[in-house]
Order: sequence, then C-alpha cells, then structure tokens
Amino acid sequence: MGIITAYGYDQLVDVQDPTAQFGIRIATAGVPIVFCLIGMVPLAFLPYSKRVEAELSEFSERERGRQTAFKPSDETLDPYGDAPTQLIE
Repeated sequence: MGIITAYGYDQLVDVQDPTAQFGIRIATAGVPIVFCLIGMVPLAFLPYSKRVEAELSEFSERERGRQTAFKPSDETLDPYGDAPTQLIE
C-alpha cells in the first residue's frame, strides 16, 4: 500500500489520476519483476553442471537404491482416481 500511496492513490475516487495509475503498475508489475531478478542472482552463481548432476544421481542411487521415496501401500487408487483397489502382488 505504501508504493501506491506515494504515487497519490486515493481509494475514495472512482477513477485514479495517471500518476496513481503508474504507481499501481509499479506496485503490481515492477516490484515483483525486481524481486524475481534479485532472486536469480544467487542462482547464476550456483555451481550446478552435468558433472554435479551425475554425482548427485550416483549418490542418490547409492543411498536409496532404485526405490522411490514413497512406500507402496496396501491400497492405491485406480488409474482414474475413482475408488481404492487392492494391489495384486
């Protein structure tokens, strides 16, 4: 609210003046874009490459094998998600 108030936003008028409309644009588009760009800076320095990806994959497979993180339950949903069905093993 502080940004649009600084640009002259008045909640009691039906139509905002051009300066207030610009403030609304800054608050709803400019600020999120700036924060997105700021958030991308650390990602640019993240040391992630194909070699690191391969090392992480090897570590993961060595630690947990070919299992997934989820254990199969006694019941699971049918492919359409309608009703539980028993797993046949």
